[in-house]
Amino acid sequence: MCGINGFAGDFGASAVALLARMNAAIAHRGPDDRGVYLDPSGAAGLGHLRLSILDLSPAGRQPMSDPGGRVHLVFNGEIYNFRELRSGLEGRGHRFRSQTDTEVLVHLYLEYGERMLDRLQGMFAFAVWDTRTGTLFAARDHFGIKPFYYHHFPDGRLLFSSEVKALLCCPGVPRAVHLPALAEYLASLWVGDPWTMFEGVLKLPPGHKLTWSNGRLRVEEWWDLNPSGGVHRGTEEELAEELGRRLELAVRRQLVSDVPVGAFLSGGLDSSGIVAAMTREHRGEVRCYTMAFDRGEYDADQFDEDLPHARRVAEHLGVGLREVRAAPDVVALWPKMVWHLDEPTADPAVINCFLIARHAREDGTKVLLSGQGADELFAGYRRHQGPVLMRPAGWVPRPLNRVISRGSLLLPGNHPGRMGGVFRRAKKLLAGADLSADEQFVRYSQWTTAAERRALLSPEVSDRVMALDPEGRTRGLLRRHPGASPLWRWLYRDLKTFLPALNLTYTDKSGMATGLECRVPYLDVELVEFASGLPDRMKLRGLTGKYLLRKALRKRLPAQVLTRPKTGFGAPLRKWLNHDLREVVDDLVSKATVERRGLFRWGEVERVRRDVRRGASDHTYLLWSLLTLELWHRAFLDPATPRPPEAAAPAELAPAGLP
Repeated sequence: MCGINGFAGDFGASAVALLARMNAAIAHRGPDDRGVYLDPSGAAGLGHLRLSILDLSPAGRQPMSDPGGRVHLVFNGEIYNFRELRSGLEGRGHRFRSQTDTEVLVHLYLEYGERMLDRLQGMFAFAVWDTRTGTLFAARDHFGIKPFYYHHFPDGRLLFSSEVKALLCCPGVPRAVHLPALAEYLASLWVGDPWTMFEGVLKLPPGHKLTWSNGRLRVEEWWDLNPSGGVHRGTEEELAEELGRRLELAVRRQLVSDVPVGAFLSGGLDSSGIVAAMTREHRGEVRCYTMAFDRGEYDADQFDEDLPHARRVAEHLGVGLREVRAAPDVVALWPKMVWHLDEPTADPAVINCFLIARHAREDGTKVLLSGQGADELFAGYRRHQGPVLMRPAGWVPRPLNRVISRGSLLLPGNHPGRMGGVFRRAKKLLAGADLSADEQFVRYSQWTTAAERRALLSPEVSDRVMALDPEGRTRGLLRRHPGASPLWRWLYRDLKTFLPALNLTYTDKSGMATGLECRVPYLDVELVEFASGLPDRMKLRGLTGKYLLRKALRKRLPAQVLTRPKTGFGAPLRKWLNHDLREVVDDLVSKATVERRGLFRWGEVERVRRDVRRGASDHTYLLWSLLTLELWHRAFLDPATPRPPEAAAPAELAPAGLP
């Protein structure tokens, strides 16, 4: 796990200084070492920050070159099948100087060129400068576990990095809001690939490769999940056994490390399944980490607390459990996380992830395994179950369904106690009564409707923001494989957008903010392809998501875990907004602040803030997204030189004056 930077094209006499600044901007991604390579002609440069996981010796230093100096590479991630690949390359005459997967990539490129990608099993973002052809070749892993950002200048030069803040070290990179991306942010809480909230800064999408030559840039897809492979045959018992075997194999692959490895453990099915596999495959101590909130913290948010469940799983499996007490100064931590995320990402789960990663790193653990990806493979979200729950509406006359849909508006958007969550979900569910199953999924995937976004936006920017239709992007992905089942297409959409843009992004950056690597065994390519070929009824049985995964783990986990309802990796957001962060909220969405930005109508923003405070409606996440966006402006667009919040004076972090 590392950070990579680089450029292609003539950056003149400032090239070396630029690489140094870019490395410094993301130094947290590689606290163990750093290096640069500059082509003698000045046509390309590479920078690297190293977090040592495999071969801790200086032999693993990057940028790494072949013995003849023909190609030079920077790499972020892990190649889990590198030993098998190395053996094959040695059989073809290649000789190695280190025990790293990085050197395997160098020789794999020399042997196969771009076709090397078809042989990789792992998480990666890498770039190769080929001196023989004057070509920069880069690629991102199948699912977008590792980030890759770039800016292509009008004159043909290319700049790339693991994080946007490094790109902003170059004066020519614009620092402005990409207005169409704002529509997707308001709809989803994140911005999907290839867009970012930064004008001119793009993400290389998952499963894509990039080639630069003589100023010309080509971006192509090199891998996609294909439903045409058919459905696996076998009894339910046989398929469950095979799934369990494949999960253990995936965990075994991802335990490869020369440093201590641990795991997130929420006590839910996904993380518990990973830990259960670790106890079978890992030699030595299995370190697990979970969040522990004070009693009553979640009352306003109607969340099921993880701690009792995590304790039960840890006791059942005989593993050590470190409980991370959530008593942070949210006022100071929140801007810090906005800085580390680069893009505004309005999911408070990032704070939990960061606190666990920080604690684990201080505990001497450098790698954590995560349960991310299971929901996208096995239909674990309520939006997958919603259209199934609404099937009876198909027998109801359409005029009556319209009445039901409009009548849902009368349900309370917020309510104290446990019934609050019930009312919120029922309101959203019934709003789709008059829609097709696909359109219900589209609606359940968004936090706001197009009408709500247009009402919120100022007239000056409304048309430009609404030029990008988030619902249209989802519909486009649903149409990409028309022969697949509806559920398969819904999961495909989440795998292509929601997973990389939100969950994998915050997991990577929260971990790297502390110098820790996060791995995701459920996204083992072979496991994903196996899950993709399972019949729908093995994923979603009635309203039970992750059906076959539950069955595969039934002999390894307590019954309470197998039947526990889906609970997000949440934080007490409603309490924070109305108590801990009350003064901060008033500052970040004040009339003066909103009007200075010129993006939103002050009256609408004030209505959202007032409704959340009075409990009149549940705009909690919309308000959080507006607050996060303002913090993002202050961190990246306002300062002459973007800087992390910890570099600010203490007074600047006070509630009335966040940076």
